[in-house]
Amino acid sequence: KWAQTKDGFIDKIRTSNHKGINWITGASTKKIVHKWRSEEDAILVGRKTVENDNPELTVREVKGPNPLRIVLDSELQLNANYKVFNNQSKTLVVNQKISKIENNVEYLKTGKNSPIKELLEHLYQKKISSIIVEGGMETLNYFIQHNLWNEARVLIGNKEFKEGLKAPIIQKNPKTSTNLKEDTLITYYND
Repeated sequence: KWAQTKDGFIDKIRTSNHKGINWITGASTKKIVHKWRSEEDAILVGRKTVENDNPELTVREVKGPNPLRIVLDSELQLNANYKVFNNQSKTLVVNQKISKIENNVEYLKTGKNSPIKELLEHLYQKKISSIIVEGGMETLNYFIQHNLWNEARVLIGNKEFKEGLKAPIIQKNPKTSTNLKEDTLITYYND
């Protein structure tokens, strides 16, 4: 799942003068996304998304269970001050340094060659079968390019950034297009 502007960007370029979240979609869409999160076993983001947006990755806008939060942080560069390490839900940190459990955070050490494959095998063993990927461009493109997706939900907001990080492209025709209050939802299926 990702949000993109009308002109096809998922984020602005980050600089020392420009930090924080660049909201693309409206408040009513945020509730829909939190509902989706409550329907999944886990939610996955990369380290850069945590650094840039400091997301909580919970369902605080709706009632329902919080998903397991999965963070890809191969070199363990994130500190415990980020919201994904709060006690609102469990967090799994995929890395190449340590395996341990500390409070509500599990560290999963994987090899360098196929960390995502090892992660998916780990999740399968724990009976976690549905993951919503809300990462940035690099993370989203990895799952798309390696054909590791069943459904893509692309939220298109009414904003234009004119420049920034281009949104991923799925080489398939969309199955549905739904007008939300402020935004549009395009859905793709990986047949």
